[in-house]
Amino acid sequence: MKTNNKKTGAVKTISLMVAGMCISKVLGMFRSILMAHFYGISHQATVFSEASRIPLTFFDILLGSAILGCFIPIYNGFSDKKRDDGKGENDIFASVFLNFIVLLTAVLSVLGVIFARELLSLIAAGLDSTLIDMAVTPLRIMFPLVVFTGMTYTLVGVLQSKDEFLVPAFVSALSNLLVIVYFLFFNKYFGIIGLSVCYTLSWVVQFATLIIPLRKKNFRYYFNFNFRNKGFIQALKMTPPIMCGAWLTPVSILLSLYFAGFVKTDGAVASFEYANNLFTIIVGILTYGVCNFVFPRLSRISKNKDDFVKVASDSLLYSIMIIAPVMSTVLVVPQQIVSIIYQRGQFDAVAAGNVTSVLSALVPGMLGFSAVELMSRVFYAQKKPYIPMCASLCGIAVNALSSYIMIIKLELGLYALGLSFALGLCSASAILLIFAQTGLKGFFNGTFFIKLVKLIISAVSGYVVMRIIYSVLKPSAFTDGFLMNVLVGGGIFIFGTAIYLLICKILGLMKKE
Repeated sequence: MKTNNKKTGAVKTISLMVAGMCISKVLGMFRSILMAHFYGISHQATVFSEASRIPLTFFDILLGSAILGCFIPIYNGFSDKKRDDGKGENDIFASVFLNFIVLLTAVLSVLGVIFARELLSLIAAGLDSTLIDMAVTPLRIMFPLVVFTGMTYTLVGVLQSKDEFLVPAFVSALSNLLVIVYFLFFNKYFGIIGLSVCYTLSWVVQFATLIIPLRKKNFRYYFNFNFRNKGFIQALKMTPPIMCGAWLTPVSILLSLYFAGFVKTDGAVASFEYANNLFTIIVGILTYGVCNFVFPRLSRISKNKDDFVKVASDSLLYSIMIIAPVMSTVLVVPQQIVSIIYQRGQFDAVAAGNVTSVLSALVPGMLGFSAVELMSRVFYAQKKPYIPMCASLCGIAVNALSSYIMIIKLELGLYALGLSFALGLCSASAILLIFAQTGLKGFFNGTFFIKLVKLIISAVSGYVVMRIIYSVLKPSAFTDGFLMNVLVGGGIFIFGTAIYLLICKILGLMKKE
């Protein structure tokens, strides 16, 4: 009974996490919809896309996943017991770590503000000088958000380590809501500059949202800058490889934005940004609920090899099971999805076609993204950060090489932007899975492959049903209108997913273990 209760509790927690993330992501999607409505793929959209992406991408490259990747395993390695002076070793480590992050991001922020023009000239080399000049002020306004991003990431790590998953899942909802309010009521007065201010404030809101939950979880902050702290030194040693391991997505995005400047299609930068936002929201909802729940648990059981391998292997299968029907849907009805989400206001059929081209090419990357996020956490929990680092660097190399060949040499245009991004993710995931096969005994066993084959059969069955329905209906997404696209896209998803789940059940994949 106790085991069943634990499983029920885990399922309930993951379900609530996914629900929270769905709310946050839906609001994020609405924010993106409003951006498309007001700015389409105009020069202003390009300017904001470049300026808003740079500070967060630099943060991700230097600190993002590295914070959670090295912070959570070490924080969970400390006991909750207090010392004689009433202070907890885990909270002391967290405070030292947080203070270091604040100092580092403050320096990064100042440098970003000072060298904003130079950064834009380097990263957006394909854009003309007028657009670069327009982007300088928004970039300077938004660079300080990296300070609050660093604090937010660290404190989310504390909450997840204390088994508080719901607040982190909901944390971006308020910030997205703030930006939505700006679009609805203030955008017509202040434009891109006001949006840049609001975007920065949205990260302040995320940080502030975490304070009360942290107090309730008995976290105590200390004004401690003892960088000789044992845990901090250990984290610092782990940071370089974890930092490199976290480069895959942010560097790939920078590469895509760079090569987008050489695509001979108007609005290529904004088109990639809209498609990537949609891609990130979809795979984020499907992936992070599982990953964020599993990672602290993997960190705690890393010394129990049998349990560790089973949890890691099962989590990979769960991720594939969740993503498969969504991949099929995006493959079959990408035009309907883009039209439903974006096609209104300044975002016309031409813009929708451009975004659809990128989104269609990104689809294979959904499985790659999920596998990379999960398997990286598996190796971080084992304190083996060099494996994700190798995978990340190889994925970046594949992305860069394929982008150069397909965009610069072959001039394949927008589709090549998405395909190169997806190839990088898939390459990195393949390397991680090879290391899992060689380093985690029993990860790929007979049971795993039997379940995987059953999953493939189920997914193909669902896809075929979706494709048949689509061929019978013969819809025209960019002229059918919103309601018809919802009926077509939603109907195809429901029927195809129903068949997928039915085959999963028939093949025994839905059985409780």
